[in-house]
Amino acid sequence: MRLTKRMAALAAAAGLGAGVTVGIAQAGGDDPPPLWQPTITDTPAPATTAEIAAYSVLAPILARGSGPDTTQVAAFGTHAQIGVDVDGSRVVDSTDAGPIWLIPVTDGLCLGLEDTTGGAIGAACEGSDDVITRGMTIGDGTTIYGIVPDGVTSVTVTPMGGSLTTATVSSGGIYTLPSGTATVSVDGPSGTAEFGVVG
Repeated sequence: MRLTKRMAALAAAAGLGAGVTVGIAQAGGDDPPPLWQPTITDTPAPATTAEIAAYSVLAPILARGSGPDTTQVAAFGTHAQIGVDVDGSRVVDSTDAGPIWLIPVTDGLCLGLEDTTGGAIGAACEGSDDVITRGMTIGDGTTIYGIVPDGVTSVTVTPMGGSLTTATVSSGGIYTLPSGTATVSVDGPSGTAEFGVVG
């Protein structure tokens, strides 16, 4: 699975074992801030109160029952070693290849694309404050998938050299963009936030 991320922002994309890829990212600018680096740990880190307030899908489930298969998320957690909470991970939408996951990790969240046929998962991870403020994106080389906090129903997108358009947000908080370079504007819970994407 090929991952793409925000312009001037992809900190790392490393094969971490059996079909697992992770990208750690921070939104860029003329002088980007230091890249977010998660704590290296094997201890699962459940979603924080602030993350659950921004993404209610992360709220604890009393009776999970026969939920989605978390095998690939568990493999991601084993190889990434950033405190992945497998049981707290939630499917927020899907692609033709498989589910889109929102995954709590130490001090942040990851957006994961699973390829069920290929037995692989790729994830982009960002610090909690950024994800709560404006969401995050991940690309597969063809499409950019973004997630926004609860209550955001649309985002505005300005492709490089193009005109402003609007992307509709699904009930799971997911929006899609064609691969390319663009500026995304999200009117989120903390006000309007803009960031660049490339894919």
